[in-house]
Amino acid sequence: MNPSSSKELKLRQYILEEKLWKVILYITYPLAIYSLFNHLYGFVDMMIVAHIGNTQIASVAILSEIQTMITAFGAGIASGGAVIVARHIGANRLEEAKKNASNVFFLAVYVSLFLIILLIPTAKPFLQLLRTPSGIIEDGLGYFIVQIITTGFITINSVFIGLEKAKGNTQKILWLNIIIMTIKLILSVIFVYGFNLGILWVSIATMIAQAFLTLFAFMILFSKNNPFKITFSEMRLKWSYIKPILLLSLPIFLGRFIFSTGRLIINAMAAVYGTEVLSAFSIAQKIGGGGATLANVTEEAVPTVIAQNIGNDQQQRAKRVYPIALGIGVTVGVITVLYAFLFKDQIIPLIVNKETTPEFIKMTITLFRWEVFSKLNGAIIAITLAMFYGYRHTKVAMVVNMARLFVFRIPVLWAFQTFFDFGYESIGFTMFISNLSTALLSLVLAFVFYMKMRNNPNTMTITN
Repeated sequence: MNPSSSKELKLRQYILEEKLWKVILYITYPLAIYSLFNHLYGFVDMMIVAHIGNTQIASVAILSEIQTMITAFGAGIASGGAVIVARHIGANRLEEAKKNASNVFFLAVYVSLFLIILLIPTAKPFLQLLRTPSGIIEDGLGYFIVQIITTGFITINSVFIGLEKAKGNTQKILWLNIIIMTIKLILSVIFVYGFNLGILWVSIATMIAQAFLTLFAFMILFSKNNPFKITFSEMRLKWSYIKPILLLSLPIFLGRFIFSTGRLIINAMAAVYGTEVLSAFSIAQKIGGGGATLANVTEEAVPTVIAQNIGNDQQQRAKRVYPIALGIGVTVGVITVLYAFLFKDQIIPLIVNKETTPEFIKMTITLFRWEVFSKLNGAIIAITLAMFYGYRHTKVAMVVNMARLFVFRIPVLWAFQTFFDFGYESIGFTMFISNLSTALLSLVLAFVFYMKMRNNPNTMTITN
């Protein structure tokens, strides 16, 4: 047995036998550090874009949301595939875990190539179809085309990261992503501050960094020291493996895709208040985001730990994962809200253009006062949906995301704009109401699920 295999087996044993709060923290802490660095890099990225102009912040926010919508499929197959691989690891069916990993990875590669070939020639009409403001299309079309290529890399990278999470190997994810973020940050600073280039080059910096991560992913996944080594002989996808992956992943994809599409609709509805409002809202979301990433990152451990323990037929232990993870996430979320309120006046000046007006600052603070509570509610939603992923009930997560958008968000903003005259603050009201309502809905569904599982566990836990 090579050292890598021995390490994987020890990690599996740790997940199945150690105290659950230790397991969750062990898997989570590298991802928490990574997420915090990722937030700081995003924070600096926004500072760099603000150096170009506050209008560019709105362009990046809208186009990045479109990118998130496109990458939803990659994120879906990464989440679904990781749960299946984790089940097989927990059951000690390592050869099956390897075969599933191979099919998930090559599916991601094919999807990435398809997206790039489809969307680059149709970039402008695609943005028009999504009712993107014409000024943003004019300024950001080149940025968006580069983002499409980046999306292909991100899809592959999401699956690679998902497979490492399935093994509980989050430390590798941490170090690789710190390297990638450092590359991205250095290039962004050189392009914008050194050569005084526009937002297109911020996108190019991201593309180069993500391409490096894809290269690392191929090197690791095809390495002979990897117990789940992928080979080119497995490039032909097998329906017997792809079908369960798609059945599990498609609800995740649809939920995230619809939700991201909905955020574009919200941006379009909010555009009636002007581009400055969209910029202020983007900044309001960024403040306190660091703590939010620490609260949300707890979700990353939940599907892996639940899936491996179910795979090893440890149903009662799997049931205890969610309440422990939720307790950790809520605690961090509360701290996030407090720190964001305390330091908002020091943070805002860092991520606005030096020519910003006092009215813009006031607008940002007003939206922030509502948006900050989303950090706590977002953690509750993310951890609860992760629990459903672990039990392979991904359709529940899809329903929650659809309700979040079509019940609690779009109709609420429409009502504020139609019947009340709160102006741009309607966006803040809407986000607060939708996130709080979705968090409560998630908790109710989790409670019902646990009650049904207690009365009839065999029908609620999918073990295949």
